[in-house]
Amino acid sequence: MKNILKLVGVIAAVLSLTACNSSDSDDSGKGLEVTPTVRSHSHNDYYRDEPFFGAVKLGFGSFEADVFYREGYDEVLVAHDEWETVFEWSFDDMYIQPLVQYVRDNEYRFYNNWSHSAVLLIDIKTQIDSEDSGYETWLAVEEVLSQYPDIFTTYENGVVKQGPVTAIISGHRPIEQMDAAPIRYSFVDGRLGDLGEITDPTLMPLISNNFSHFNQPQFGNFFGKGEWPQEALDELERIVTEAHANNQKIRFWATPEGNDYINNHIWSELVKADVDFINTDHQQDLHDWLLENDPHPSEPSVNWLDDPFWDPMYP
Repeated sequence: MKNILKLVGVIAAVLSLTACNSSDSDDSGKGLEVTPTVRSHSHNDYYRDEPFFGAVKLGFGSFEADVFYREGYDEVLVAHDEWETVFEWSFDDMYIQPLVQYVRDNEYRFYNNWSHSAVLLIDIKTQIDSEDSGYETWLAVEEVLSQYPDIFTTYENGVVKQGPVTAIISGHRPIEQMDAAPIRYSFVDGRLGDLGEITDPTLMPLISNNFSHFNQPQFGNFFGKGEWPQEALDELERIVTEAHANNQKIRFWATPEGNDYINNHIWSELVKADVDFINTDHQQDLHDWLLENDPHPSEPSVNWLDDPFWDPMYP
């Protein structure tokens, strides 16, 4: 039943994307007057009615695209599961070209009067063997990103130039190869196991983990029902404090959501703890909630430019 429901959802997304791609209207979002809600992360953004621009219109700070690439592919494809590659959703067409055009039209600011960098989270879903570790897919992604050095944050020989968009690699991450690269256009999404171990934000500016981390006995087996156990709140504070001390941002995926009660119950503690990105499949709900409840919805808690090796690309 679960697979059938997912198939129905994918078919609906295909129809929606077809309708969007066939439209003659210019809906680029140029010059939008929107209050950024920079904690908002658009999970599986490509399944939304309007990929990328739907979240831009709501001031999101982060967008997620799952990708596949294998030898013989003409290009990097957007898909959550490999069977979805039959739809041939082009990563370049769906995200890179609209994003590049939008930023250039907006005079190299992601949002008006906003000097920070939005995140394009690229989740490598390609099924790998022990020899690959996502390296082939990452190289294909890098080839795309490298064509736009005026847009994407760039690492070169120990120094970062922050552009309007920072691409971060999640999923199957070839960390060793990325760390060894003298020049790259993407960064690593870490895990809680990396917290305190890999502390260099020029490699790993983001730490992400499944919210189910709190569903363990030592944290009160919390997964959204009932009051937050104090042990879970203490652990949340510990994670955020340690990450922020290293100028790294924090995100949890699979956070419980779906109705007003659970949204407020979860999101309020995440904001109170200063979690940097809140995962959502409910874009409008999170945007509206943050405008009302986030004390500084437009300003990130961690500014990567505070790192001595992280400089602005544009003044």
